[in-house]
Amino acid sequence: MGKRKLDDIETKKAMRSSIAYTCLAVHGMLAFGNGVLLLYMRHIGVPEARLIAYLTIPIVALAVFRTPAAIIADRFGKKRIGTIGVFVGAAGFAAISAASLADEGGAELATLAGILLFSAGMVLTGAGWFALLEPIVPKNIRGRFFGNIRISWQLAGVAFSAFSAWILHRFHGEAGFQAIFLAIAVLLVVRWIFYAKIPEVERSSRNPAAGGFRKLFSSIMKAPGVTPFCAYVFLLMLSAAYCGRIFSLMEKEFLGFSNGRVVWLANLTMIGNLAGFHFGGKAVDKFGTRPVLVACQLFFPIVVLVYISRAFGAGHLSISLWTAHILLGIVMAAGSIAITTEMLSLTPKRHKSTATSIMISFQMAGGAFAGMACAGIVKLEALKSHWDLLGMTMNYYDTILIASATMMLALIALIGLVPSLLGPPAWIPGEEIGK
Repeated sequence: MGKRKLDDIETKKAMRSSIAYTCLAVHGMLAFGNGVLLLYMRHIGVPEARLIAYLTIPIVALAVFRTPAAIIADRFGKKRIGTIGVFVGAAGFAAISAASLADEGGAELATLAGILLFSAGMVLTGAGWFALLEPIVPKNIRGRFFGNIRISWQLAGVAFSAFSAWILHRFHGEAGFQAIFLAIAVLLVVRWIFYAKIPEVERSSRNPAAGGFRKLFSSIMKAPGVTPFCAYVFLLMLSAAYCGRIFSLMEKEFLGFSNGRVVWLANLTMIGNLAGFHFGGKAVDKFGTRPVLVACQLFFPIVVLVYISRAFGAGHLSISLWTAHILLGIVMAAGSIAITTEMLSLTPKRHKSTATSIMISFQMAGGAFAGMACAGIVKLEALKSHWDLLGMTMNYYDTILIASATMMLALIALIGLVPSLLGPPAWIPGEEIGK
């Protein structure tokens, strides 16, 4: 595997292109989290349990197929595989946009087909993404860079979500959704212009790893800190990954909010993300990943407590929901910066696409299990639809949130089992300055 060194100008250009790419690429995945796709599927009559399962498909696809795709990317080229993914993903949202032209049953099938296509595209573009960036981004600024890149795409996401909320408020029915999904498809195509400008610094080897996937997987998992890190992020995502979608479902199903209001509240989460990415990136570079992750785990139950306090009365409703959405955004964003930085510090020098994809697959698997568990609970009616807590009327979504907060607190006790988070950092911020 060959490698060329970029000069400072090439490095800056590559990092700017990667930021521009993510700003255009983000809207597809955000449609699954900001309530737009959820509201559309409710509009065409998709039952609640199936709706939750459909929203989980991209996470399941990343958990199951990202590593096989990364092996292909390591062998045939990260950019080559990623370019295919760019256009497959765009085709997915084009199909979702066209779904509204079909009858009710056909609309659900076309939407499902679009989700599957978009998920396949996301797997292909994501398989080599971090391995593509790893040799480009200097180690001493990784926390800040990933903070900046996420602030940039989050600003783009906030702007587009605000536009979506305005569209849904102004145009009732399928026309508004159709326009939003078509705009996302166009942006997903345009992102290729910037993706093409990101250099593939490390050339891929066409020779498959000796001993096949089992040996490759074993060697990566035996790398220092990788196995405990994978276990930790799986449990972390299992505890918290579905919280934002639970908020949106609660607001639509139990609070009876309009489509526009649900999307506006999800926008507050993204505004909170901006602060989390900014301060989280700086905190990771200054203090390391462990303190940031512990802080996020301690604050997550506070977010849940603020959200369920809405049930004290109408006077508390707006304050509780606004505050909880913003705090959730801060916590999730700061935690994601710490996880990404830790992952790159643990990545072995060979088979980087495969190594990062394996670690991300565990992360996605936690989110996928969380989504499937929620879908199963709703489908089986396993929890009481209404119950009382200190004079407040709760529902089964509140029960799920309280369980998530409890799991997050319990997970703090397990952080001592993760040596990569307790030992000295794999790189020291500023260590390469002056070299």
